[in-house]
Amino acid sequence: MVFERLKSALTGQPPGPHNQLKAALGPIRAVSEPLFERAVRFVQDGSGPEVLLALDAGHAPDLDRLLIEPGRVTSWTPWLADSLTKRLQQVGISGDPRTAVVGPRAELYRNTAIGQPQFLRFGYLLAAVGAGPNRRVDGVPAWLTALLNDLATLTERSALPHLQWPPERFADLLRHDGCPEADIPATVFLAFCQQEKVWGSQTVRPHELPGIDNYLLGFGQLIPPGAVARLTADARTAIAERAKANPAVGHALAPMLAQLAVDKAKGVRVAAIAGLAVLPDELQATVLRQVLRTTPASVAAELIEYLSRTAAGGALLDEAVAAGAKLGAAVAKANARREALGPAEPQNLFVPAFTPYPDELDEERAVAELRRFVDAQLARSGGGEHAWQIKRARELGQVTDRDLWQIVQAAAGRQAPPKALEVFSFHSVTSAVRSFNPLHVLRLEAELLRRNGRERQFRLGWVARDRTDEVTDLRQIADAVRRISAAPEVAAQVPDLARTSSWWSAVEPEAAWPWFAERLDVLQDWLTGSAQDAGDALAVLEAFPALPPALLPSIAAVALGDSRRNRPLAQAVLAKHGLARGLAEQGLGDGRGEIRAASASWLAAVRDPGAIPAVRAALAKEKREVPRAAMLNALRDLGDDVTADLAPDRLLTEARAGLKGKRPPALDWFGFDQLPALRWADGSAVDATIPTWWVVLANKVKDPDGSGLLDLYLGRLAADSAEALGRFMLASWIGQDTRHPDAQESRAHAEAEGRRRHQWAQERLRRLVASPKTKPEYVEQAREWAAIPAEQHIRDAYAQHQATYLGSAAAHRGLLALTTRMPGIELADAVQSYIRNHGARRAQVDSLIHALYANGQPAAVQLLLSVSRRFKQASVQATAGRLVESLAEQRGWTAEELADRTIPAAGFDGDALLHLDFGTRAFVGRATPSGTIELSTADGKP
Repeated sequence: MVFERLKSALTGQPPGPHNQLKAALGPIRAVSEPLFERAVRFVQDGSGPEVLLALDAGHAPDLDRLLIEPGRVTSWTPWLADSLTKRLQQVGISGDPRTAVVGPRAELYRNTAIGQPQFLRFGYLLAAVGAGPNRRVDGVPAWLTALLNDLATLTERSALPHLQWPPERFADLLRHDGCPEADIPATVFLAFCQQEKVWGSQTVRPHELPGIDNYLLGFGQLIPPGAVARLTADARTAIAERAKANPAVGHALAPMLAQLAVDKAKGVRVAAIAGLAVLPDELQATVLRQVLRTTPASVAAELIEYLSRTAAGGALLDEAVAAGAKLGAAVAKANARREALGPAEPQNLFVPAFTPYPDELDEERAVAELRRFVDAQLARSGGGEHAWQIKRARELGQVTDRDLWQIVQAAAGRQAPPKALEVFSFHSVTSAVRSFNPLHVLRLEAELLRRNGRERQFRLGWVARDRTDEVTDLRQIADAVRRISAAPEVAAQVPDLARTSSWWSAVEPEAAWPWFAERLDVLQDWLTGSAQDAGDALAVLEAFPALPPALLPSIAAVALGDSRRNRPLAQAVLAKHGLARGLAEQGLGDGRGEIRAASASWLAAVRDPGAIPAVRAALAKEKREVPRAAMLNALRDLGDDVTADLAPDRLLTEARAGLKGKRPPALDWFGFDQLPALRWADGSAVDATIPTWWVVLANKVKDPDGSGLLDLYLGRLAADSAEALGRFMLASWIGQDTRHPDAQESRAHAEAEGRRRHQWAQERLRRLVASPKTKPEYVEQAREWAAIPAEQHIRDAYAQHQATYLGSAAAHRGLLALTTRMPGIELADAVQSYIRNHGARRAQVDSLIHALYANGQPAAVQLLLSVSRRFKQASVQATAGRLVESLAEQRGWTAEELADRTIPAAGFDGDALLHLDFGTRAFVGRATPSGTIELSTADGKP
């Protein structure tokens, strides 16, 4: 390069292309030497810009692959086909293309002799190759995105501290390109912060390049807040998280955070509010004031909940409503929740001390365990004929007792792990050596990763998954992470060990709550995060001896929120601490019918009769069917008399109102005109409108557990009518769910399909026999298949077609709620038959066991008990177990007592006698020791 500069100075000509530039563009030679020369000249001095059109023309597919997808962020370096690799070799590029091609480009970015105009044109060239860059943003030049993508993808993570490409350098490139000065900060910001879904901890993303925070500190206030809307939701979330991690950046981006706090994506809103929370109150108020006045309530729930936690935030909300914000109802609801909770009284939450894991261990025992492990591995690998088995046996045979002692010393923190540790699967070692406590396990893994430069790959849940049963306090793990000098990213994983939603083994909430008691901000983030996050937070809070007042508003928001999974969990947590009734009564007036129904059910579970007036008042105003049903059921459970509410004339009025519109099209299959004629308990006829409405209502409620309101309805019927209706509903539901094709249709299908299979078998045999490369066992298998006669194929196809289900009643599980009064033995027989013939239909079996639970008669309970003890589908068995526990609790028994007291008694009553009536005569049966029944008259005569 010095010679080129000297020549340029003497001749007055510009210096020629740098060798590094030629090397970076070298793969273009494999397409065309003239194209390569034109590309180099364009980047060097800007001559021949039409080369960009040539790059984007017919050569695009091969050129894109030859350059290894330049200008694109990818999870891994793409593999190159052999034919293209040979073309590279022909132009002097040898070795693995994944390094031989991208290596010179990486060197180019480190070369200080290449000027900014040349890098600008290099970006133009990258953007013209193939499909162009990914990670695009409206308003950001393609060349800028391509250059950033390429730089990030080619940079080793270990080289990031030495990279000389700060955002200011890209801003300078934009100036060279003629970008208006006022647009540069936003363009740089968007180009760096846009995200693409890629995987791999070693892959550098553009938003991880150094210098972004410093650039935002200097120019963040010049970026229009609305610009962030052009980014993906993941990118918007990451910006909010960046602001939270660095409050100085958050200060510069405060107006943008305010916009993100009312973003259309909930995850973005939650992250932005967390970023705002670390800023001064005055700044928050300044940036939120205008946002609150123009934001619709549909995206403001999280922000309102956040602001309503404090007096200053509440005042800001009131100010916004007074100024015309359309948030009045939502703010009033948040205020009502706060009032229902009452004043936040300080709680003396005693957090016990914990015992850290010791560094010391029984070294001799640990070495002995390691030796047994190595010997067992050697025994399994020895004698194998495969190369990998021979290699494995050789490696294991070279492990000495000294190596094992060094592993133990490394676990205790006295030295680095020996190379011998890398011979084994890490988890197999730590599982075999129970002398190691979790601290020792974490230390060994951390040291191994640190040695190989892979600290970022430390996954705390993966490492500790076999040791969670040894964690008596989550603070032990946090302390261990600190002592092994793990990266901050590892410490951030500590709370995830307590996630009940994790597929790892989770630390029990009772062992986790003390850590969270000292980090309430984590629980706050979880409660306002995704449904999964909130569920994990509630599981931990269930173990708290007292609820932290600061979290009550967020728990209350979940208890009256939209999550069907988390709502009952939050309600149970609040009820446990005596905070349920006021909130539940408030929920009776919610604008959403689902919440009104859930609030009524919550009050029923609390069983405080003082709530009866509130439920009565809500029932008087309620127009929708499902909330009305829940309120009537709550009144019944609270001890109120609902007889008048269930009078025939009232039920008829309710039925007519409910059937004003069309019946649901989804129930077109149901035989409404075949419903049995019913009688009330007093013998009077039931208007057919009423059972028709009950069917529609049951389908709307979608709950096969009919032990609530629908059972109250059935209780008004004569016993035989209630039984008849239950039989009809069960038969209709099972009939719809188990429909199969008729025989004629199946025969027509089988004739064609069976002959097709037979023909295919003959052709396959001929093809395999004709091929000399076919293995003999494959030919033999084909002969066996070809020998099957066409008639057998037809029979098989017929049986398979007949087994096809034409419909499903899973979506109509609520209809089973009307089976509570049918004889339990009939219900149990039908369910048992269904399980035997259609047991693979898990959702339907789940619905049927709920029907057994609601029926509650001895035969139904016995089958429920049987399913709870043994069933091929674990989820169904677990559900049956929960229902058994619930049924036993309702009756004041244990599950064992429930099993004993529902054993079929052959008609014997509680006095151990069989009472038989024959007209005017009465007989008594007594069981004898020999297993017979001895009959006598009522006065004891044989």
